[in-house]
Amino acid sequence: MNRRYLRHFGLFGKEGQYALLDSKVAVIGSGGLGCSVLYNLAAAGLGEIVIVDFDRVSESDLNRQFLFDNSSVQQLKVYAAKRRLNAFNADCKISCYPMRIQNCPEVIEECEVVVDCTDNFKTRFYLNELCFLKRKVLVSGGVTGYSGYVIVLKPFASGDSPCYSCFCPEEPEACSKGSCEEGGVIGAAVNAIGSIQAMKVIQEILHINPEKAGKLVFCDILNNRFRSAVIMRDPYCNVCGQRCI
Repeated sequence: MNRRYLRHFGLFGKEGQYALLDSKVAVIGSGGLGCSVLYNLAAAGLGEIVIVDFDRVSESDLNRQFLFDNSSVQQLKVYAAKRRLNAFNADCKISCYPMRIQNCPEVIEECEVVVDCTDNFKTRFYLNELCFLKRKVLVSGGVTGYSGYVIVLKPFASGDSPCYSCFCPEEPEACSKGSCEEGGVIGAAVNAIGSIQAMKVIQEILHINPEKAGKLVFCDILNNRFRSAVIMRDPYCNVCGQRCI
């Protein structure tokens, strides 16, 4: 085994590292959150990471999407990310899908965990329904300004475990008007939330203190405030509610 993983052995042993090397995870979106998640998962030694993103790198991405540089501008993000990750850790297989997840839903079939690093609610809602139908753990994150959240969703795990629509049944009005983009975002906050998402993925794969389904972690990076709450299933949810099961 590669010596780069020696510092992991004191945490979860060789067996845990082999489990990571045998794992497969899908990361949907390779923007700010995606770059952080991808880097941390590749560093941990995951066996295969599937990246889905149709977008190209723009100069305004470079304040927070640190897998890219000036030479990456106008390149497809999935391929630019793959080149950087392959150079960083050749042990990790990177599979690229330069398209929307709506056009390649089958890519999550063999994945243990799906990571939502998207930046729009239409895709989040679609991904939530897909993971519910395919019984996949979904680790969702979002950031705006100096704050963000992470929630681990397993609505198939028990009768009170929620899906994303229980937490957010419809697109917030402010985002539909475009103010989420206008509000801005800073790389340090994005990287913090992405790192938490990556850690939740590792916890799920290794079954190390796996997160209670529906536990929401909210982080206000600017004011050093961290809060958590458990979201319960909405019995009237149009995705996972009783009438839909």
